[in-house]
Amino acid sequence: MFERYDDTGLGATWDVSDDLEEEEAQLFKWTLEGTTLIHEHIGTFVTVPKVYTVTTLDASNLTYHDDYGKTHYFSKVD
Repeated sequence: MFERYDDTGLGATWDVSDDLEEEEAQLFKWTLEGTTLIHEHIGTFVTVPKVYTVTTLDASNLTYHDDYGKTHYFSKVD
């Protein structure tokens, strides 16, 4: 799974294990306030907000979890 965060507040997520490439990514708007990360996934007829708590954020790593106990780990890829 990959996520891209642009400095414009837009991002994209895709999963190569589902045969999805970046060109087919699901777009989202993102905001970060303190440790609260919000993704607003942009659908055809609806925007779905998802709220996460960030536990690691540095130049190379991002880790966050949701209220249901699912944790996401990401490392920067150049």
